[in-house]
Amino acid sequence: MTILDAINHPNRFLLLRSILSVIYKHLRFFEELLNSLSVAVLLLVIMYFWSNLPLNFIMEETFTKFTVKVADKLDRRSSAPYGMDDVMFINVSHSSAIVDDPEGTHVIADRRKLDTLMQVLHRYSSPEQIIVCDLYFDIPSANDYKLQSSMSQLPNLLSAVKTNWYGEITPNILRAGTSGTTGFRPPRVPFMIFSNSMVKFHLTDHNCVKTIPVQMYERVNKQKASCLGDALQIGGDWFFNTILINEELSRGIPKAVYEDQVVTIQNVINGVRENNEEYVSHLKKSKFIMIGSYDTDIHHTTFGDKPGTMILFDIFLSLQQKENAITAGWLLLTVTFLTMLIYNRYYHFNFLKKYMIWLDERTTVLGFKALPAIDWILFYLMILCSAVFFHVYLEAVAGIFFLAVFAWTRIYMKARYVKLQQFKRSGRRWSARALFSFLFIKPGFKN
Repeated sequence: MTILDAINHPNRFLLLRSILSVIYKHLRFFEELLNSLSVAVLLLVIMYFWSNLPLNFIMEETFTKFTVKVADKLDRRSSAPYGMDDVMFINVSHSSAIVDDPEGTHVIADRRKLDTLMQVLHRYSSPEQIIVCDLYFDIPSANDYKLQSSMSQLPNLLSAVKTNWYGEITPNILRAGTSGTTGFRPPRVPFMIFSNSMVKFHLTDHNCVKTIPVQMYERVNKQKASCLGDALQIGGDWFFNTILINEELSRGIPKAVYEDQVVTIQNVINGVRENNEEYVSHLKKSKFIMIGSYDTDIHHTTFGDKPGTMILFDIFLSLQQKENAITAGWLLLTVTFLTMLIYNRYYHFNFLKKYMIWLDERTTVLGFKALPAIDWILFYLMILCSAVFFHVYLEAVAGIFFLAVFAWTRIYMKARYVKLQQFKRSGRRWSARALFSFLFIKPGFKN
């Protein structure tokens, strides 16, 4: 509303004047609230960028396990969008071939059997069926031309390309299907407080190259994905670009069921040749065919080892169920909670003190003091609510760490500001010794 509008509309002007009057009367409160809101937004932005880094605190594993288990117990959704009848896992681990080239001897998937499998899929699959070939075709062999011809007959074929730590892609030698990255990045060697047990799945790489689960989501929902920085937009929904890998992503399909559903490529080929109704029916009815090496392509997760091809399907299911979707409700809850937490920490720490003293008196025997730990207790409750009600998984330990850094920085700057005023009033001149005392000596300046 402009000044001219306020003059022409007395009612609006009176309302604006009343609001400004309330702000003026409680100017200190609104100043503190605005400062808390700014720090809350800054904390959320830092946590967001941290989620895209390949670093995880060791303690985060315990937090994640507990959060996922509680979220599953309180989950309002009854089942996953797809069942085991909708997907077929085909294992090529026991069908290998030896290839010799100038760089040495390599073991690859038997491409002659892959060619036969692709012909079978072309015969029995439907045009809407999505076929994922989670195998790298980076080494040439004698049967490449026939395999490429068979793969090109499948309209919804997705194949994996190899990427290194820096996101550099090794192209497929087979020009068939749509290539996509797998989203797995080799974890760096952990040091000190960091761990490589928690592997984050990246939905896109640094150059916004889409992973296979994102491409699956696009084809199923007829929507296109695009990147804006580290955020991912699919249709009208925004997602975090990373998802923590765990066994509960599928929500309703337990890990043990996966292990019973994997079939070998040879059994599929033999079953079709023998006109086995079980294999033929499964091939026709399956909406997803996931081809991969289920014995050798294993990734370590917080909940144990799991084949990479199954993780790709899990990530697709998580996208279908809007896992880690950035919604307006989640943003409002998170920013409001962080603002209140920082406001209480910075300006009115005694607000909850009487309740914490009561809790301290009853937990002293356990060696636990609630009063100093009120920040991370409340913060973890917010993380838990985010996972249960909005299915957004934040890293609790990282958030607590940054919250502590903010608090310590504020205390330090406030103390140094007081010492700076004392130094100015003393009339002394700056020197290396005075600067060192100002920065590091707690009692302040001495004569």
